Amino acid sequence: MTKNLLKLAGYGFVLGIAVWAIISVFSFNPDSGIYPLAGRFGSVKNALIVQLILSGVYGMLCMGGTVVYEIDRLPLALASLIHATMCIVPFVLLSYLFDWFKNVPDLLIMVGMQAVAYTAVWLIMFFRYKKQVKKLNEINEQIQTESGQEGKE
Repeated sequence: MTKNLLKLAGYGFVLGIAVWAIISVFSFNPDSGIYPLAGRFGSVKNALIVQLILSGVYGMLCMGGTVVYEIDRLPLALASLIHATMCIVPFVLLSYLFDWFKNVPDLLIMVGMQAVAYTAVWLIMFFRYKKQVKKLNEINEQIQTESGQEGKE
């Protein structure tokens, strides 16, 4: 599990940085002549470096956090709740640090959208796996039946 955690966290770090870069390209307004976080972090360069690193760390948490699903003693719903919390709570903290939202209602709407999206993905995966388990059980029954018939011949 540790090896998988490190691998997923590494992928998450890179993915977090990539997502940050894409969002930055589409949200940066060069006409304004200012970078809103420069004052908070001392300079534009420092602000960009902090955002880059924390975006990578956020990606590590979200992707590396999926290892909770590998803990057999955790019920699926609890593992999902833990992972969702690992994704949503840091988002709220980062949104405050980086001034992504100017008011609480906007932040709550975004958190709600994340929760709905997370739940939708979870349901899709749940029913997909449930269908696969059903199919595997049918194949297992068929094999059991065939091996039982061969023994009688």
